Amino acid sequence: MKNKTNFTKLGNDIFYKYIYPVLAKEFLLGNNYEEFANKVSKLFILNPEQWEVILYEWEFKEYIYQS
Repeated sequence: MKNKTNFTKLGNDIFYKYIYPVLAKEFLLGNNYEEFANKVSKLFILNPEQWEVILYEWEFKEYIYQS
């Protein structure tokens, strides 16, 4: 089993630098945040502030798709 990458010591700008490149398809085509968050948590260890950024990006994506 592959070890998770720990990003907890990094800043909050990890989404587009690290997570999005690995999970772009799941992010763009996904329709369930919990499923996406589970995929993220299988690969990465994040702090609460980083999770807030991911949720914000997800909600922003949903807003754009609804417009």
